Order: sequence, then structure tokens, then C-alpha cells
Amino acid sequence: MSTADSRQTLLGLSAIAPPEALRKTTRFATPEDYTEFLRRANLAADDFWYRAALDISWSTSPIGAGTSGDWFPQGRLNLATTCLGSQVRPGPAEREAFESAGPKGPSRTMSRAQLLKMTAHVAAQIRSWQLEPGARVLICLPAGEALVAAVLACAGLGLVCAPVGRNRGAGELAHRFGAASCKAAIFEAEDDRADQVVDGAPYLKLSQALEPSGSSEEIRFEPVGPMHPAFVLADSTGELFQIPTGGFLVQAACAHQYLLGGESSNERLWVATPSHHVSHLAALLGGLARGARVGAYDAEETLDAAALAKLPQKLGASTLMISANLATRVAAAALESEPEPAPGPALLIVEGETLEPRAHTLLREKMFSGTPHVIQVLSRPESGGFVAGPNPGITKVRPSSVAHAAPGFDIAVIEPSGEECPTNYGGILGLRRATPGLARELQGIEPPIPLQVKARRDRSGLLWTMGEARVTLGRRHAVGTAELEALIAEAEGVDQVAVVRFQEGGAQSGFRAFVKPAHGATIDVDALGRQIAERFGDEAIPAGFQLVDKLPYSRSGKLLRSVLRRVSAGEPIGLDDARLITDPKIVEQLTKNRK
Repeated sequence: MSTADSRQTLLGLSAIAPPEALRKTTRFATPEDYTEFLRRANLAADDFWYRAALDISWSTSPIGAGTSGDWFPQGRLNLATTCLGSQVRPGPAEREAFESAGPKGPSRTMSRAQLLKMTAHVAAQIRSWQLEPGARVLICLPAGEALVAAVLACAGLGLVCAPVGRNRGAGELAHRFGAASCKAAIFEAEDDRADQVVDGAPYLKLSQALEPSGSSEEIRFEPVGPMHPAFVLADSTGELFQIPTGGFLVQAACAHQYLLGGESSNERLWVATPSHHVSHLAALLGGLARGARVGAYDAEETLDAAALAKLPQKLGASTLMISANLATRVAAAALESEPEPAPGPALLIVEGETLEPRAHTLLREKMFSGTPHVIQVLSRPESGGFVAGPNPGITKVRPSSVAHAAPGFDIAVIEPSGEECPTNYGGILGLRRATPGLARELQGIEPPIPLQVKARRDRSGLLWTMGEARVTLGRRHAVGTAELEALIAEAEGVDQVAVVRFQEGGAQSGFRAFVKPAHGATIDVDALGRQIAERFGDEAIPAGFQLVDKLPYSRSGKLLRSVLRRVSAGEPIGLDDARLITDPKIVEQLTKNRK
């Protein structure tokens, strides 16, 4: 790769075509054919969703797509029987369907029938609680067959799952248990926090490798209506949303087919994102609903660059999905430690709101010898699953762009006023039309419906995400940090940028921009100020521009804006923030160079 090509890649400007092996799996002849398919799916969204719904197994088929708040009328389905029943295409119940692995033990493979038996075994224990249909059950489990069996068992009994990350403390778990109005809970066998969390409510402990025993009683899984909630999920602020069963599964099946490489007749998708994330649940259940073979890896926080490099070979994974946080962390480690490259999966899917182009390149080149096709996709709890990503078999990807909205999703980049943003202006993602898996709380509101992610759309029409947001539509606002970051990022010589609001001495002092130049580049901050004034007015010019060698990130890969705000205001860095920073010297440099 030439120096010019390398720079284009590091800036996310290069277009990388899928390799021949992936191109052979797609039914689209050209990238233009796929974008035309997306256009038609949006123009005739009701017909698209109805045809997609009929592609999975229902107890009673719906009579149409329906409308917002009443999707797939008269349909009845059950997650357990749809995902695991022997009638699911393309083969018998004995076909291998699910794999599970983790750092603490060997991988395990099971058939659809075996996983269904495990699910019935868990359901038999849950049924003894005699919960009313619609009752909520907290699920705090690692990735694996125990997680899938617990989710499908609860759904099979008409209960609602409230999945939560197991790295939380007992107090946080107890708060979520109460906030979600849970009536029971399911933990892993080694978890000793159960009694502190449930306050006398029933709970169950499951081992990671479930072995059905002690109950041969026949369990009948009852179908529910498509708007019956499958999950209660929390967004980044902790707000809880109820996700409709029918819409979740239909969207998950579509995402598996069009965004996760599921058009191949022999695909095997391994998922290594946090087990409580909607991306993890949608990838696994959507694949099972389509008769695919999927796997779940228990990606603990200790998974480092060396372990990730060995993971595809260890699992035999042709497709691997990881979180953007993990991708950012291991890419940073690869930059520092120069690990020995290893063969990667054919397709590496990174899910999350932000991923630097440089991280994309480090994963592909330094971690995996240039073997995988690396794409970025986006899922959102409030939308019930995946909302954007390239088709891996046909779309030319630009590093860090999520490319297109998912089929059937009519997405715009909008201002908090609800007006659409011009090209390359930062805003938030919004739905112009409700989708079947959208949270029940959002189904009836007037579009555009915010998805709480900062984004921009470039001149080619591709979507670029810029982190999470929290915005209420319907009010006009002054220019925000997302808009300024988008504009500064376009400037020649800029590698990274972060803009924060800060207060100094109790008064609002405006913005401060932290700009990391590309290697060997010179930044003209006066010219940046003029560009900002031309687009947004003089009041939007940051109170200061600070050129930096590095920005402060946490060990999980999150940009620590709280640190930048404290530096901007001349405040000391708190102990909580100091513990999170990967390199304390960065704060010294930021504070020393503040003007």
C-alpha cells in the first residue's frame, strides 16, 4: 500500500471492496443494485416488512404488516419455537445450531433439539414460580447456552426478559431489578449476589454448560401477539424500553441476512459482544430464526489483543462480531505492542457508535495479516436491534462508516428541532417512520423519532456515527459539539478531534476544541475559526483550540470527555476519572499545554 493510499485509509477516505469469497455469497450483482434494493424497501416499507415476517416461522401468520403500534395484526409467535423448532428451515432438529465458548473452558456444540431440551428444562424450573404472563425477569448471565436457554424459556412462558450486564455491583443490579419492576431473576451458578439483589423474590442459578436433568415434564410454549414485549432494555442513560416480540425477531432475521453475512448458505457467525446488549441478542436469535449456525463467546474484559488474535482460529470462526469498545482497546494495544499477526476471520464485524479509521486498519493489518473484511454496524436498544451497516458481500466500505441504513429503516440525520441536517453537518440519527421492533414507548410519537446517536451523512450519502447523544426533539438549539466536531474533522491535516462545553467560575464559557494533527501535518487554528464562523456564526467559535498528541481514553476505549471538560475549566482531575485513564501522562500534557 502506498503512502497516499495508507493516509486515505487512516482518514477513512479509502473505499475497500469485499473479497471475492464474500461477493459470491450475495444475491446483488453490484453495490448500486443493493442501494436500489434499500430505496425500494423504504418506499414500500409495509410490503417489505410483511414479506420479511413471512420468511420466519409463526404459530399463526399475520394478515399484513400493520402500522405503528399494531404491527403484524392477528399474528402469533413464540421465540422458543420460532428459533429452535424443528420446522425452521433449512434442516432437521438434529442439525448443529449453536456453539458456546469462553476463556475458562472448552467450546461446546449442540443441535437445535439439544438446545430446545435445555430451554424446556429451564422453563420447567421457572414455571414453579407461578408468575403472571408479562411479568419481568432479570437475566444476569454470560454469553453461552445458559443465556439463550434462559431468554427463550422466559419468552416461551410469556414472560419478559430484562437482560443486564453482570459486571455491575449488587447495588446497581438491585436498582435495575426495582426500576424494571422485575418479579424474579436468573444468575450464573457462581454468582453470590442473588440474595442482595432480589429482596426475597424467587431466583434461579444456571451453570454455563447446562445439563438438563431432574425434569422430564413436557413443557408447552405458548405463542403471544407480536406486540407483546420480549425484552426490557436500557439505553445509555438508563431509560427502559419495551421491545415488541414480533418486530424484534423480524428485524433480527433481516439484519442477519443483509448486515451480518447471513446470505451465505454455510455461514457460521460467532458473537463476542456483551451478552446483555441488543446486538448480541439480535445476532444470535435472528440467526437461529433463519436456521443458521451461530456461536456465543464469553468476551470478558480481560480479552486482550493477543487473545483476540488467536480467537478466530480457536473458534473456527468464519465471521466474528465484536464490540467497538473491544475493537478500540485491542487496536490501541496492537499499536503499542506490535503483536505477531494471525489469520483472521473472513468477516470481522465491529458493532458500536464510534470506531476510528486507524483502529479499523490496525485490526485488519496488524492483528489479522490483512485477511478479514472489516465492517462496522450499529444497533440501538430503543430501535430493537440493528439500524445501519454495509452489506458485507457487496458494499464498498469506508473505514469507520456504517454506510447505509438497514433495509426498511428510513433514517435521516436531524437537528434537535427535527429539521434534517445538510451534508456533513453533525446531528442525531432519527427515523422518519416507525419500524416493527421500535420500543413500544416510541411507536406512537410523531416522526422523526430520535435514536440517540450523533451522526453525519457525507457527500456520498454514507452514514458516520460520532458517539451517543441524549436529545429531546421539538426545541431549537444553538450549535452543539457534534456539529463542531464534524466540521473540524473535515479540515486538512486533522486526525482526531473532540469538542466539549465547559464552565469556568460558574459562568458558561462555551466550547473548547482538542485537535490531534495527522502525522507531520500543521493545523491553522485561525483558519478553523474562520470556517466555523462562516457556517455557524462567531458565537460558535471555540474559546480555545488545543493541539494534542493524544486524547484521554479509558481502558474500555471510551473517550473521557469529563477529563477534557475539567482541563478546559482549569479544574483538578477527580480520582474516579484518574483511575479510568489508560495513560496518566496524557492529563499532565493536556494541563501543561492549556492556554
